[in-house]
Amino acid sequence: MANDITLAISSNPIKNGTMVVNGRSRGCYKSNINIMMNGNYTDLEEEAPNLVAAIGSFGNTYSTFTDISESTFSSFSGGTLIIPELQGDDLDADLTSGAKDAIATFVSNGGTLITFEPASNDLYILLNNIFGLSLNASYGADNPINLTSEGSTLLPSAPSTISNNDGTDSLDTTTLPPDSVTIYEGDGTNQSVVTMMPYGEGKIYVLGWDWYDGAPNGGQDNGWLQVLSLILTSSTCNNPLSYGIVYNRYVQEYPTIADIQEKYDNRFDDPSYYYGSGTGGVVDDGYVDELVVGG
Repeated sequence: MANDITLAISSNPIKNGTMVVNGRSRGCYKSNINIMMNGNYTDLEEEAPNLVAAIGSFGNTYSTFTDISESTFSSFSGGTLIIPELQGDDLDADLTSGAKDAIATFVSNGGTLITFEPASNDLYILLNNIFGLSLNASYGADNPINLTSEGSTLLPSAPSTISNNDGTDSLDTTTLPPDSVTIYEGDGTNQSVVTMMPYGEGKIYVLGWDWYDGAPNGGQDNGWLQVLSLILTSSTCNNPLSYGIVYNRYVQEYPTIADIQEKYDNRFDDPSYYYGSGTGGVVDDGYVDELVVGG
């Protein structure tokens, strides 16, 4: 199989049977997003459902879960794990060491963790204990909250400013680990209001707003929804594929190149080739910018 083949199909839908081998698609896979919706730890009346509504409004598909055992977190592979603002019981105390290790492994292996309101119920302590960090919260976030130059590199089309909506705090910039990016900084001292921290092959995002009264359910936005959408896009686009074949608008992945070659050779005998039942993510609108294929 040839190396480094670029299939420029920016104006054409992906066709059934397109092979993707050790490739990357610059289209978006709007799936593999898992959101914790456990009422013992998150507010199921306000912030958490507001967040879910916002994610749905972006066109993303997602799954929710309540179980916080090691087996749940170990089942996640790639994609995005979202923990809404923490309220209620102490999640840090209730997670087993195995569950914490599974979350750390998920991120280290390339997953993205998105969290909210670092001071609420001591989220920063939870992150410290899972990832071996030394974070501290900087309570509050003063306007104007400005996009930094590093933030504009990470999220090129992000709004230049956002506002301190109700329930917005920040991380203390001086406590961030090396290579972190303060995407938005408040006008106060050492206020990292939106932050990305690398961990292994993955990323940890902390967004300072808790999503209280958040649009579209509520009335607050002020640029935050665009920021969240961009973070999700950066987390669910350019995802590496091992070996895959496109079924309609799905990418079906296989463990070895021999498996996909067999599937491809027998594609006309397989009804799912025509009708699609892939386990991979849906490609946005059936289009991608290009597929880069390596052998």
